[in-house]
Amino acid sequence: MHQTVFELKLGSTPVIAVNEKESTLKAFSILDETGRSGIAVVDEHGVITGNTSASDLRVLFYFILFYFYFYFYFYFISQKFFFLIENNRSMNKIK
Repeated sequence: MHQTVFELKLGSTPVIAVNEKESTLKAFSILDETGRSGIAVVDEHGVITGNTSASDLRVLFYFILFYFYFYFYFYFISQKFFFLIENNRSMNKIK
């Protein structure tokens, strides 16, 4: 394939960008609104500093999901553990 990017008309649509100081929620909502799979991240001068995509959102979602899963898992395990200890103490007082 000896054609240029221009000849193949790749990247011929306008670039959608979000300022790097915007929230991730704003960036992902722009992705959703525009139906794009990726978005450029720019600084205050409009220079591209990175990009983000829907796959980044999936990674973020799974990170949050696993965080809450382990948090609640260990929370409830520790609550049950302390309940059993307290229950055992009260049973020993009755005897």
